[in-house]
Amino acid sequence: MFSIFTNYTESRSQPTTSQTDANRPSIASQSQDGSTSRQIPAASTVSTPRPPEPLPPPDGPVYESLPPNSIRLLKLRPGHVTSPVECELITVSISEAATYDALSYVWGLGNSPEPISCNGQQMPVRNNLILALRHLRPLPSWVAHDTWPESHALHSSHNAWKGIARNRNELSPDDKFQHNLIWIDSLCINQSDTAEREQQVKLMDRIFSRAETVKVWLGPADTAQVAASGPLNTEPAPTVRGGALSSVGGGVLNGVGGLLARERPVYHLLQYGNMPLILSFISQALRNLEGGENRLAGLRPPWDLVHRNKAYGLLRPSADEWLVLRKFLSNSWFDRVWIVQEIVLARRAVVIVGDWQLEWTALGRAAAWFEDHGYAMPTNFKPSRTDRKDFLPVTKAAAVWRMHEAVEKRWPLLGMLRELRSRNATDARDKLYATYSMAQETEIAGHGLPYMLEPTYAKASGDEDPCLGVYRDLARFLVIEHGDLSVLSHVEQARVVRNGKWPSWVPDWRHGKLSTELSRHNLHASHYNANAGENMVIGDVLDQNFLSVQGLRAAVVEIYSEKLNTYGLRHVTYQDECQFVRSAWNLYVTSLRGTAPTRGSVDMFISTLTAGLTEDERPLHEDSSFLPDAKAWLTENAPNVPLFQGSGTRWLEKKRKGWRDPSRFQEAFTRACSDRAFFTATCGLMGIGPNNMRAGDVVVVLFGGKVPYVLRPLGDGKYSFVGECYIESLMDGVVVRKQRESGSSAGFFCLV
Repeated sequence: MFSIFTNYTESRSQPTTSQTDANRPSIASQSQDGSTSRQIPAASTVSTPRPPEPLPPPDGPVYESLPPNSIRLLKLRPGHVTSPVECELITVSISEAATYDALSYVWGLGNSPEPISCNGQQMPVRNNLILALRHLRPLPSWVAHDTWPESHALHSSHNAWKGIARNRNELSPDDKFQHNLIWIDSLCINQSDTAEREQQVKLMDRIFSRAETVKVWLGPADTAQVAASGPLNTEPAPTVRGGALSSVGGGVLNGVGGLLARERPVYHLLQYGNMPLILSFISQALRNLEGGENRLAGLRPPWDLVHRNKAYGLLRPSADEWLVLRKFLSNSWFDRVWIVQEIVLARRAVVIVGDWQLEWTALGRAAAWFEDHGYAMPTNFKPSRTDRKDFLPVTKAAAVWRMHEAVEKRWPLLGMLRELRSRNATDARDKLYATYSMAQETEIAGHGLPYMLEPTYAKASGDEDPCLGVYRDLARFLVIEHGDLSVLSHVEQARVVRNGKWPSWVPDWRHGKLSTELSRHNLHASHYNANAGENMVIGDVLDQNFLSVQGLRAAVVEIYSEKLNTYGLRHVTYQDECQFVRSAWNLYVTSLRGTAPTRGSVDMFISTLTAGLTEDERPLHEDSSFLPDAKAWLTENAPNVPLFQGSGTRWLEKKRKGWRDPSRFQEAFTRACSDRAFFTATCGLMGIGPNNMRAGDVVVVLFGGKVPYVLRPLGDGKYSFVGECYIESLMDGVVVRKQRESGSSAGFFCLV
């Protein structure tokens, strides 16, 4: 695949003094030996957001009461670059609103020292918003509007990003600025009016789906010059055409025809800041996408990353230039929970970075390509100086793109909450509200939201957590709506009790969950059937923080291991995983109290560690090669596990000949066991379960739950919910069948 990084247009004009301004710094400094200095910025990291500073109130009244089904739109008045921002609010019916745009952005933490004038009143705003307003507003008519000629070095007409991005200095004054009315949440909603916020949040889907363009503000462009470590490539990248390997010296994508085979120094591209390089990465991903299958990339093993990148026309994995793209994709906007709705429902979206405008479609497609081809940054990845620099945080952007492209814009609510759990919101209640307009359960035409899901921003009484009532009502709604207990699988295991006030059975969506859910709504229903199809029965309770569910007691936890930690792609991780398996087997042997393990014990041990699923989440009994693959892994990494080979050594012989794939077991058990502990229980049971279990916790089967659960007895019939678990011999409903055969009655477990 020919790479846009390999060459640069010879005919491109060199920048002149008149072309160079504050947004295009001079060329990178060079040392006395002529080498170019490196000034690649480090990728930003995403952490749990702290609460923003409260904004002071406006000097006077800005808002009037909104009629039903009405919104406010903002009209920006022209202003010089240094003059104060002035605007006015116009109230319109959402069904009759004229053409308008909508702004998608991050509120940010810092308050601007300079207020804006809104409806004649001085109104404080945050720093990021005032930067966006200054960028969007038109200049006064008396200010000259310079437009780049097509000969300009960055003009899109002769660059790889033609058709997907452009600099607004290419545009005429009529296209350069925000002339439409625009909807901006922090200004168009009276944030101090709780009732108005609750009503407007229910209109968000209509606001963004009716907007002509959703404008995504990522902030000013990083104009610091990016210095390179040398030419981006030393030769044209080879490609496969008609079965022959050839070297391509010209562009293969419309808009890149001006690229020549003659090498250009990379600083010719990078002296203009980061965006040209970022756009080049995106353009190359799109070229690869449109080029179809790249047979050259598959000619060598997948771990030959240098070959892979070269085949795709990209830089070597260690190239510092990747960090520029990583930093761009680490912008906090990608972590916002509201952007999912804002982008998925948009007719058209444009990403704005300083003077650069990029079609969201291009960014989304490129992110999906990078994810599909092994560039996605792994979960819990911890960057270091020696890690691959071509790992990119593209997963969230790719997920939004795929949702945007889906024909049906409704998804199961619990699945959406799971996927959006790691995203951020200024108000944590919005992590739920942002999903409602796209959830299947809330699609009730003309009837509004179910009463248990009605948005509320009212302050909690006393020292009660403001999210408690909202999150609890959602959990109860899901239990009642679906008639099952799938929501219990989303409780984060490390938070059984929070000051004794948070119900242990209610997921706290503010906090991430490292372990993969064993039970998901409408998933794995065919082979996880611990309740034998018994319908859920809920008992009456006076305290709404309690959930009383009928079920059966199955066993008591006896001994348990440390949890399996995950660190990313590191040698210590592999060693910890091997040690986890060895320790788990030793723990199981200890629980036998002198009884020798059997061949069946080993098979059950493998099934337990993988939660009964292969690496691609198929039942083990559907893949006859998986157990031999697992035993091949145990042979190399857990020699303390007896494999009872006997006469059946053919699998080992195949392994020695390279026919076995031990990595399948590695992938399957790390997915199932991450952030979980191995344990044994009474009746000779083994399992994997929550990492905070204790000896004496009880294993129960609750009607309506596809998997067993671990509970902690508190006395008086009350229990704290600890988490879901997997016990091979309980997954087919044996406990319920025995209860039916004996005619005994089930009991109620009151979760508090």
